[in-house]
Amino acid sequence: MTDFEKLFNPRAIGIIGVNEKRAGGYWVSCFKYSGFDKPVYLFNPRLKGQTIADLPVYGSVLDIPDDQPIDYVIVAVPAKLCPKILEECGKKGVSFATIFASGFSEVGNRHLELEVLEVVKKYGIRVSRTCR
Repeated sequence: MTDFEKLFNPRAIGIIGVNEKRAGGYWVSCFKYSGFDKPVYLFNPRLKGQTIADLPVYGSVLDIPDDQPIDYVIVAVPAKLCPKILEECGKKGVSFATIFASGFSEVGNRHLELEVLEVVKKYGIRVSRTCR
């Protein structure tokens, strides 16, 4: 049975693919200025060690210690990176993810959708997807 409390009241949120000028930066602003009072972790391996909106940027969800759970992530990366990213999320124990990406079956990459499905089934991650 899915614990939807982790979706509606997450202990922490991760934004993967964060960048001040793209979709990830939008999500940072939404959570930072909406009054969300729990940790928001930012991830982008190219920006690891930098800060965005006064928050540190990590390379991977696996960089966060095990005693700091992340219940929900927004994945704003190219479709080809989603299977690897979701595998890391599964290892971290993430329960919910929204994939904010294009480049799946709408452009002929059905295999990427199947890879994502395989990973989320393996770890029990509930996923929603929207095209950007």
